[in-house]
Amino acid sequence: MQPTKEKIKGLRYELEFAIPAASLAGKVEAEVAELAKGYKEKGFRPGKVPAAHIKAKFGQELEARALEALVNEIFGAYAEDKKLKLATSPRVDIGEIAEGKDVPFSVVAEVLPEIPATDLAKIAVVKPVAKAGAKEIDESIRKIAESRYTSELVDRKAKKGDVAVIDFEGFKDGAAFAGGKGENYNLELGSGQFIPGFEDQLIGAKAGDDAEVKVSFPKDYHAAELAGAKVVFKVRVREVREKVVPEINDAFAKELKRESLEDLRKYVGEILDENYARASEDLMKDSLFGELLKIKIELPESLVESDIDVLMSGQKGDEKTLEKKRKELRKEAEERTKLGLIVASIGERAGIKVEEHELRQAVISEAMRYGGRERNVMEWYAKDPHALAPLRARIFEDKAVKHALGVAVVKEKSVKPEDLVKKN
Repeated sequence: MQPTKEKIKGLRYELEFAIPAASLAGKVEAEVAELAKGYKEKGFRPGKVPAAHIKAKFGQELEARALEALVNEIFGAYAEDKKLKLATSPRVDIGEIAEGKDVPFSVVAEVLPEIPATDLAKIAVVKPVAKAGAKEIDESIRKIAESRYTSELVDRKAKKGDVAVIDFEGFKDGAAFAGGKGENYNLELGSGQFIPGFEDQLIGAKAGDDAEVKVSFPKDYHAAELAGAKVVFKVRVREVREKVVPEINDAFAKELKRESLEDLRKYVGEILDENYARASEDLMKDSLFGELLKIKIELPESLVESDIDVLMSGQKGDEKTLEKKRKELRKEAEERTKLGLIVASIGERAGIKVEEHELRQAVISEAMRYGGRERNVMEWYAKDPHALAPLRARIFEDKAVKHALGVAVVKEKSVKPEDLVKKN
């Protein structure tokens, strides 16, 4: 069936159709007949309930079901004839329904754009490479040692780096607020664990001192009622303890299950190199994505809006604030949508498939993230095949990106480890 009105602008299709009255009546009768086959009702023999009775009782529901089926059938035939690849589910509006008259309905749909073939061999990507040296290894071992510190009670004023054992309670406008109270809390001064300015005001305090710490919560603090608020914490210093960091030697290495300090240094170097390699891979992908984003394609607005919805998940605020945030996220959503379409096209042209064993491994990896609930997660995926779609998409994308990097020209560039970490 051809549309009564057809307006095509770029990727957007605005269509109008009419369901013949006879087709709707026939479809409703078919729905009635299908329901009557096994329908049971007191006072009637099974399967012998009059069609008129069923129609009178379930008419609206059956008509709605018939309309849905006919809309899908008519638009589906149009989409198949035009070889449309829909970007998202179309929006359907059904017009006035009157007995004996054709039923108009409109469809607004967006299709996926044609992605031009990309000559990946002409794309050059940069792969930064770094190796762990003595400086990085020593720094990492120092941090490990510091994380395994003990502390000794001291009778002096607290200084930066000391651990203050404190009781505290926070007040906003004179009233205590939820989550602002703690007892016997071990706070390393200068660690940045607490609100900016809190720890600095305890430097110079001694055991037994009471202090009023005045600070302001960050404007982007997760609790909206405290974001940007000026508050006062009443603090009692119970103890001041000095950190004692273990000496870095063979004995320390053996505590970490290594044979010697030299063995520990070698092990830490290997771990750092693995981390640098992962960071390098991420930056190489970023380099590839930067090149792919230069490809010009038209984006389906519905996909962009859908991605903004994903990025907005969990955002709170009034209508004006949320609308402003949506505008700020548009560029990111457009780039994500564009990359998704281009990478998918690369994967399709390369004939990339997601194997069942890859999907099983992804499910296992996902389940391992939920310690103690692995079986529940595995059963959930087994019962709901639709839940596998995001995992399948992720595997497909990873393989497509790996394929692209395998064909592209990769130029290695030696960088300092700190620069690699900073860029990543």
